[in-house]
Amino acid sequence: MALHVLHQPSRLGQLATTADGHDAVLLVDDALQQYLVSGPETIANLPCPAYALATELASHEPEPRGITELSFADWVDLTSQHAQFVTWK
Repeated sequence: MALHVLHQPSRLGQLATTADGHDAVLLVDDALQQYLVSGPETIANLPCPAYALATELASHEPEPRGITELSFADWVDLTSQHAQFVTWK
């Protein structure tokens, strides 16, 4: 079980082939912006749930579909639930 932190949307294809159903993906930086512009189809090929920090999504209306908002406490919990932490830059 790994928590993947995706910074660059160009790495999404590689991440999708590496991740499995027990993993989780946190979208940040350019990857989150790409998702907000393109919508849920951006992450449709992921085999695992996708998340974003609520503070990053606060200014976006309507609320994005296909992604779960996390508080900072939720992020800590998610991190503790995954044995590995992988950063995609």
